[in-house]
This record gives sequence, C-alpha cells and structure tokens, in this order.
Amino acid sequence: MLGDKVPFFWIGDPRHLPGGTRIGLIDQPDQALQMAPDVLPVLPHDFPQPSTPGTANPANAQGVIDVIARAVGLIKAGQAAALCTSPIHKKALHDGAGFVYPGHTEFLAHLGGDVPVVMMLAAPSLRVVPVTIHIAVKDVPAGGRVGYGGAWEAARDTRLAIIAAGYADGYPRNTAAGCPVLVNGHLAPLVGRVSMDMVTVDITGLAAVAPGDPAVLWGDGVPVETVAAQAGTIPYELLCGVSQRVMLDPR
Repeated sequence: MLGDKVPFFWIGDPRHLPGGTRIGLIDQPDQALQMAPDVLPVLPHDFPQPSTPGTANPANAQGVIDVIARAVGLIKAGQAAALCTSPIHKKALHDGAGFVYPGHTEFLAHLGGDVPVVMMLAAPSLRVVPVTIHIAVKDVPAGGRVGYGGAWEAARDTRLAIIAAGYADGYPRNTAAGCPVLVNGHLAPLVGRVSMDMVTVDITGLAAVAPGDPAVLWGDGVPVETVAAQAGTIPYELLCGVSQRVMLDPR
C-alpha cells in the first residue's frame, strides 16, 4: 500500500469515496502521519452534490477547481511535497464553471506562476514525455471565454481548433489576437492568449478541418514578417527563438 511507503492524504468530499472506505478526517496535512496504513486520511472539502461513478456532474466543477488550487496552496506553504490528481472531465469543468484552461496541466502551470511544465509517464527505469499533446476541435457558444484569464470572448457561436504549439516552442507569447494561422490550407485568426503548449484559432466556416490536420504558424502561406508585426517584434527574433524541443526539418 502507498501509505506504507509515502505518507499522503486525500482532499475532497468524503461522500465521493467508495462505500466502505476506511477514512480518518484531518484538519491539517501533518495529521496524516498519525493515521494507520489502512486508513485514508481525508482533508474534507465540501462539494455541492454527491457523485455518481461514471457520470460527470458539472455542478461539482467549481469544487474540483478549488480542490486543485487548495492542494497547490498547501505545497507552496510547505505543508505538502507533491500533488497527484485524479482524472478530470474537462467538458464538465468548462460547462459547470467556465474553466478557461485546456486542461488541468495548464491550470497547474498557471498556479505555479506560469512555469514551464511537461506531462511525463514515469517508471523506475523509464521516463517518457510526449512530443505534443492532443489537438482538438471545440464548439464554443456566444459569450464563452477562451485562454488564460478568459481574455477572449466569443461574439457568436464559434468553432475553435487547438494547435499543439505555444510559447514554450518559441511562438511569441504576446502575439495579438487575429494573427493569421494556416490550418489545412485555410487562414484562421488567433484567439485568446498564447499558452505554453498551445494556441487557439477560429475555424468557424472552414470546411473539412479535423484533429490531426496540419497547421502553419509561420512559413508557406503565413510570412514570418506578418507574425512578427502582430507580436511587436522583428522576424529574426522569432526565427532565433524557436526552442530546442521543436523538431526541425533541414530541407
């Protein structure tokens, strides 16, 4: 059992745990050290509603967000050493709480001060970091917000494409909304703020755009000079700023 090797505690609503789980309620993280190995230390956090296994409940979305933020706060305060999250339902967070991040990886990066992060699969003899994250197409209703801080608001029902490249790859973080991106041969405007690992573009009205289609941030069809002007810089800075994690084709 994990409790035999690493002292830990769980933050959440005790009603959400499987029936019969042996728990011990705590008020402070260090009280977890006093629990027996077969007892789950629980730092209670009330949610609006109970949970049904296998069913996402948007009514509890804000509780999920608050628990993640609370855990990060405990780590920053030196009361915990690490955070392990359960799987989350991104659509439920968006629908129930207006969650403005593509996922909780980006949310954790924001809580940590917008520090560089990667997702890693770890085993005793192997560490694997994916080259990209998934690329998605998402419909956003009028009034929906996108990007860090919800900086961009949809003026109409909008279809967006998420592209797996961001400022950690060298795409300028302060690029203005509206900067053109070539998606499957069609120009689409940038919306929202540039994230660490992704950018979002408006593909409303574009036919035959699907996950996995090619996107050009600058190059054929999108001059680097255009992007540089939208970012308030010069082309040389963009070309010299491409990060080492970008795979280059020497053609």
